[in-house]
Amino acid sequence: MIAILAGEFLFGQDGFMIHLDTIQAGKNGSGRSIREVDDGYLLFCRRYSESLPAWQHVFVRRIGASGELLNEFEHREGEQNHFDIGYIDPISTNNDGTFSSAIAEAFYHPSQTWFYTFGQDGDTISRKFVMTFPVEDSVTHAFRQTRPTADGGHILCGFIHEGQYSTQAYLVRLTPEADTLWTQRFGLDGETNVALGVAEAVDGDLYIAGYTLPAGNTPSFLIRTDANGNQIWRREFGMDGGSSISLSVTDDGHIVTLTMYRETWWPSYWYEVMLTKWDTAGAIVWQERSHYGYVTSTYDLEILDDGFVISGMDLGFGMIAKFDQYGDSLWSRRFSVSHGEQYLYDVEPTSDGGFIATGLAYRYPPLDPELLTTQIIWVIKTDSMGCVVPGCHTVGVQEYVMDLNEHLKVWPVPTDGILNLELPLPLEFDLDGPVQAILLDPLGREVGSWPVPRQNDVLRLQQHLPELSSGTYYLHLKDQRSWLAGAKLVVE
Repeated sequence: MIAILAGEFLFGQDGFMIHLDTIQAGKNGSGRSIREVDDGYLLFCRRYSESLPAWQHVFVRRIGASGELLNEFEHREGEQNHFDIGYIDPISTNNDGTFSSAIAEAFYHPSQTWFYTFGQDGDTISRKFVMTFPVEDSVTHAFRQTRPTADGGHILCGFIHEGQYSTQAYLVRLTPEADTLWTQRFGLDGETNVALGVAEAVDGDLYIAGYTLPAGNTPSFLIRTDANGNQIWRREFGMDGGSSISLSVTDDGHIVTLTMYRETWWPSYWYEVMLTKWDTAGAIVWQERSHYGYVTSTYDLEILDDGFVISGMDLGFGMIAKFDQYGDSLWSRRFSVSHGEQYLYDVEPTSDGGFIATGLAYRYPPLDPELLTTQIIWVIKTDSMGCVVPGCHTVGVQEYVMDLNEHLKVWPVPTDGILNLELPLPLEFDLDGPVQAILLDPLGREVGSWPVPRQNDVLRLQQHLPELSSGTYYLHLKDQRSWLAGAKLVVE
């Protein structure tokens, strides 16, 4: 007997892809950070309020281990203000199991920064005022990332712009009580400097990563300061690709940065992904570039026991990629939504050895025409190879269509050796060549492969299955370019 569970995935590591179209109720938003908790994940995002459609608020959603929504909190619900939670993985994970972030309340004068702490259910534990500036000072400031410090406090990084002066990178250190200990600014007159990432070194010094806008290009910068924010050294690198950068400190005390790279003579919007390892004196240990392509962007970087995992955007698709300890590419997966561009702002390793990522997807036209949302919050959970359905890396594609799998129908359940499947396609969805259904055994070996005919805008297949031993099997649908959908088959 074969039981077919479409949309459920298991290979020691659960996987799923979800978008929040129905939950967003036609209101645009984006996921910024995601964290694993005891019964699933906390998704930190920014979205237009349902009760106040003109204002963007901070939402925290708790989702289960299979991607189901458990609850959500809209923070400062009912307030007529824009709220912003940061950019590249802005959430701090604290030693006591809570989460913190500097949040901007209002974007215009007088903008305010408040320090929020959230519990494992996503609700606010505390909210404390950090700073604002008088209207007459014409100061604009915002923080892009919050990170914990060894003394129980936090460090905030971002930018500050004052009147006619240049924009400077801005660093603020908070005590464990969230009081301001000190502030520091970085940058020269005539330049724009913005800090996007910050980390504490093992000796208590600090590292700041960001970008600068001198005449002609946009290099990245890496700054080391002492524990009081006094600059020790500064390095600029990356040619013209530095506007999106993250960093992490390794166990040996070195620093790894993730950024884009672009030669000024390259075609417009062509970039590479660049990983750089630095020693504590600011010297390059190694530097590797990959993923040369049109509209490549880099976002989050996480250090693993055996290398690094990154998130970003490659050729307009959301990207998760893994590298070894020397920056050499091991694998790369691209995830897409029908006729749109996608970004993954945060990727995190999970306790089962896989990864989970969140970001923003532009989705037009939608698969469901009654849902008008074009900027959707999306979440991808993969196994250790970046696959939502185990075995995807063996079927010969690197690109994965995000929003088809929920529409895959496989029946009957259970079945007596006959596989029926149906997959409706969005309007104007372009397949690249013929579609195949590939069945893999528990060891990832192919045990069956069949062409899937397209009838109008629906893929349909009825197929007698071969004799199979008991175990778990994985079905993959793909064309010449993309993985389209998949399901788990359990043979009893």
